[in-house]
Amino acid sequence: MKTCLLFILLTFISVFPYPNQYSLNYFDYLNLTVSFDGGINCTITSDIENPPIDVPYARGLVNGYFVVVLYVGGNVSVCWDVDLNLISEVESDAQAVKIVEPVEGWLGVSFDFNSKVKREYQSPIQGYIGNIRYTFSTKNYNPDVIIDKFLSLIPSEGLLSMVSRRIISNGTTFMLGFYVGTKACKLTFSKSFPNYFNFKAGETYTLDIFKLLNFTGPLKIHKMSDHATWIQITLLSYEKADILNVIPDIQAEILNVDFPFEYRVGKITYANRPYPPGFNIENLITERVGGVVTPKFSLTAGDVVDHMRITFKIVKYGFSAGIEFPNVIGISIIIICVFVSIAMLYKMRKHKGGQPTIKSSSPSSLNT
Repeated sequence: MKTCLLFILLTFISVFPYPNQYSLNYFDYLNLTVSFDGGINCTITSDIENPPIDVPYARGLVNGYFVVVLYVGGNVSVCWDVDLNLISEVESDAQAVKIVEPVEGWLGVSFDFNSKVKREYQSPIQGYIGNIRYTFSTKNYNPDVIIDKFLSLIPSEGLLSMVSRRIISNGTTFMLGFYVGTKACKLTFSKSFPNYFNFKAGETYTLDIFKLLNFTGPLKIHKMSDHATWIQITLLSYEKADILNVIPDIQAEILNVDFPFEYRVGKITYANRPYPPGFNIENLITERVGGVVTPKFSLTAGDVVDHMRITFKIVKYGFSAGIEFPNVIGISIIIICVFVSIAMLYKMRKHKGGQPTIKSSSPSSLNT
């Protein structure tokens, strides 16, 4: 099971769309996903200025990338993918030690060969495509020592500074990704908070991010972040519904977003699924430069954040917390009056020989 999880984690970090993925520019990213079942998934990733090892040069690595994974309570592993169009299998096997040994020296462990998974197929367009996934791992290590190795990489400012030993438990994951031939590496912290909320329709809840992470604050945005700190929160997510084989019947109504920085709120819908809509709250905004609208993150170096809270109400799907029954009656009367007026206007114009012209317009969207 842990090997399967490891593959998922490796795939996740390899393809996740981090901006400036291959550059040395510092980048912070926080993603919080609140699920309809009350659980929360938290992921924070940041560039690390000084890699803890001399990153070896290795040929043929997919995206020039390998990752060290600590699954607290489980294995420590080193993983990478190789493109067999760039290097032979024999050469690839021979250079594995070049990747593993520096990591062993840093962590003070000895890795065992875990698995080598080869995939090959013939593409009608690209021809031969082949790759190998290597995994070396060990369970023979001192957990406190290895956790301290990863915690020592966390900077004193930036989003990762909210992570401390206080919130580390079994199931917490650290991933340190290296890019061969560069000084660039990324540290990712990931933790699940199952059953954090006990959702009941009609009740009001507050997501306090500092409280969730047991962080007293304040948070200072990293000195190397030039409008490159991204905070993204999903409320509510229904991705688990297929896994749990349920059809959710609750949704969130946002009552207040208390962020001391500029943000926007967007709606999430699920194609071909009977799920309620969710919300995406993030600090990705737009600005006009020389007549061109460009996106940017509102948080930048030196900014100080002393709180991040979202208050929301759980309601039954299809019910809006902002419209009470008397208002529904009033709206219905207005709609009836409008239709009566349109009908009278149509009859008047028809009597005069003319045809009515109906123009439709879409209200502009508002970003908070």
